[in-house]
Amino acid sequence: MDKYEVEAMLMKSESKQCVVPVGLVEEGILLPVMESPWPEYEPFALAPVSVSVRVSREANRLQLLYRVSAPELRRMCTAHNQDVHADSCVEVFLRNPRDEEYVNFEFSATGYIKVGRGESRANRILYAPETIDESIDYEVRILSNSLHDDTDGTGGCEWTARISIDLTVFGLMPPGHMDILPYLEANFQACGDGLERPYFLVWNPIDTPKPDFHRPEFFGRLVFSPTISS
Repeated sequence: MDKYEVEAMLMKSESKQCVVPVGLVEEGILLPVMESPWPEYEPFALAPVSVSVRVSREANRLQLLYRVSAPELRRMCTAHNQDVHADSCVEVFLRNPRDEEYVNFEFSATGYIKVGRGESRANRILYAPETIDESIDYEVRILSNSLHDDTDGTGGCEWTARISIDLTVFGLMPPGHMDILPYLEANFQACGDGLERPYFLVWNPIDTPKPDFHRPEFFGRLVFSPTISS
């Protein structure tokens, strides 16, 4: 066990959690995706990045509404399961606490998605594009996009990502049994590896020497039981 695994065990009790309400995503709980664990990728004061996500659920579907403001917009993907993380991208990683594997959902500002399953970053199994299309509703809206000026901080882009994920299809919830699933382990992320100034933001902090979202030991909790408060 390396020092980061030990630190992760100590931090697990301090992981964030939130109660996910039932209903429209516009009325969901608002979470900031603003932790920047890696100082070398900290956004500049005159080139700020702001990311938030609203979260709700309806039956077997998890509903998300991201809002992103950043200096640069990159949209290069042309199909599902490409290198979505290189584009302007928002993500959610989810794991059923009874399972060793987690599912990574990555959403490019182009409207394309990457979805994989596995126990770690290595040897992930990607879901078929047909499964992605049938099981995830995804809508991107570009609200603004102009050249950013580093001297006065003006310009940049703003966009939203509206997402609805069928949890049963991806093995995250038994069909018709949300009542026996008290919570999911999760983290929300935003990144753009291919940007002129890459950034890596998360909801629940990750303690690793370099950016690595594939660390389930640092997941927080999305609580579905109404008896547990945040």
